[in-house]
Amino acid sequence: MLDYNVRRAEDLTPGQIDEMVALCIRSFDTTDVISDAFTGCNRALVDPSFRSRIRAGIHSGTVYLAQDKSDRILAFAVCSGPGKSMYSTQEQRELGYDQLVNDMSPETRDWLKNTYAPKVSGILSEEVLGVTSIDAWFVNLLVTDSAFKRQGLARAVLDAVDQRHRQAIADKTAVALCANKEIFRDIYLRLGFQVKGQVDMPSPAGTWPIFALTRTPSPSG
Repeated sequence: MLDYNVRRAEDLTPGQIDEMVALCIRSFDTTDVISDAFTGCNRALVDPSFRSRIRAGIHSGTVYLAQDKSDRILAFAVCSGPGKSMYSTQEQRELGYDQLVNDMSPETRDWLKNTYAPKVSGILSEEVLGVTSIDAWFVNLLVTDSAFKRQGLARAVLDAVDQRHRQAIADKTAVALCANKEIFRDIYLRLGFQVKGQVDMPSPAGTWPIFALTRTPSPSG
């Protein structure tokens, strides 16, 4: 049985950030239509795409790590607490996001601004979710090492997010996230989430579905 603990990360070293980025690259398909859409098929943008989200989360969000006894990172979540959102401040954007967008092709930048952003905003509206995404604990990134799938790591990390907001805010504060593949949607359904909305995302690289999901814990936990 895998022995690990989950903790909120208060400080992360550059080496740990490198480890988290490497975990993302190992665990996600960086050659699929989704990656191609966000990078414009420029593989040099894969690392900064993940790195900018992690660094922004460290700056203004909340990061949870699942680590083994040797402190190896097995899974992690990057969340924005109620009242906050990813890249909402200039300070966050300066931690890699502005440079990432600058390095995109004009076609990719146009798609990101005029197609992706409006469609995601629509699916994360209060009318769809039942709560505004900024009023929820929004999971911007949830990653499990592909070598340790089916070990309960994703559940443990998400439960830590639940525990955090139960202590800090109200029992009914939702955890919200998006899934960009049916296989991920099904995993979240097994973890107690409900699909609130779906949209097909067109891009120059192809089209894929995005699912908006929420989970509201019971007061008893």
